[in-house]
Amino acid sequence: MLAAAALLVLVSMLVRLAALPAANIDTVGYITWYNTLLERGIPRTLATHFTTYSPPYTYLLALATLTRGFLPALSAIKLLPTLFSAASALLVYRLVRVRYARGGLPHLAAALYFAAPTVILNTSFWGQADAIYTFFLLLCLYFLVRERNLAALTSLGVALAFKAQAAFLLPLILILVLRRQIGWPSLSALPAPYLLAIAPTVLLGRPLLDALLVYVKQAGVYSDLSLNAGNPYLFIPTAWESFVVPAGLVLAALALTYWSRRTARSPFPLDARGLVFCALLSVLLAPYLLPKMHERYFFPADVFAILFAFFWPRLWFAPILMQVSSTLSYLPFLFGWDPAIVGLSFLSNTGLIAILLQAQEALAARAPAT
Repeated sequence: MLAAAALLVLVSMLVRLAALPAANIDTVGYITWYNTLLERGIPRTLATHFTTYSPPYTYLLALATLTRGFLPALSAIKLLPTLFSAASALLVYRLVRVRYARGGLPHLAAALYFAAPTVILNTSFWGQADAIYTFFLLLCLYFLVRERNLAALTSLGVALAFKAQAAFLLPLILILVLRRQIGWPSLSALPAPYLLAIAPTVLLGRPLLDALLVYVKQAGVYSDLSLNAGNPYLFIPTAWESFVVPAGLVLAALALTYWSRRTARSPFPLDARGLVFCALLSVLLAPYLLPKMHERYFFPADVFAILFAFFWPRLWFAPILMQVSSTLSYLPFLFGWDPAIVGLSFLSNTGLIAILLQAQEALAARAPAT
């Protein structure tokens, strides 16, 4: 098993190296930001709204410019999420080791994550930053499993500082709050990392409100109800945006709250296996129910599904469905495929959600009442 894991890592590293030169519309934007940091200087540039991303990512991008003497800009930019995906592999190993104290399964889990098609496509090929905030979501889950709630909430706060999509894990946190495993006052740890993260750029001269409202401004960049995301909004005309977006936000909030409350009130066990189960459902349900999602917003679900299979071997097919679903949704943007293929992604996501919810109900029914 260790040999198989080592071979997977080796092959995936070779594929990643081959993927580094690949460019796309998004990487053109990243290189523009990279060059702006070089031309204007790091302090002066960080004091401005030169990217559509939150300040923590711009700090990492600034660090990437320090490699300009020996790494091409595109490789340096892609190295950021690639390094975080390597760190995430270590977290996957540690989490699976909680389930299997002995044997090589944790090594295999880490290798499968690092070699997963969508992980390679998202990081080393596309150069996206989803692996960065997903690392902190995994860290949050690890601390929850270890019953270190303050560290878990702080990790989630750091994830939120990198990407608003880290909020997809909040339904799980709500379950734990309703179960009284996390106290309401502890939630104050969530905004602290973002406030600390924007402090350097504000001190350099960036207006406070401009730094605070980055995510509000991001929401207005696209008008599409689904950017190749495999959710129901894929089939709704963009012309209905003004009505569908607020209605979709309300319905999603109600549905996620209902699922959280129902789970919290049921006897569904929230041990390590239960936490992994609910974590996957949380990061899968949220982008499925919300409007204006990108295909990449299912990336945390791709990662958590791999972890999930080692905690719930009977549902071994979950990561396969997620990999197929997300790969299909990536094809139109990265390779110019017909966007109609994303309809298959919708069917895969819908089927997996239905299976997981049904399994959760069955498990809760068999659990002893508390």
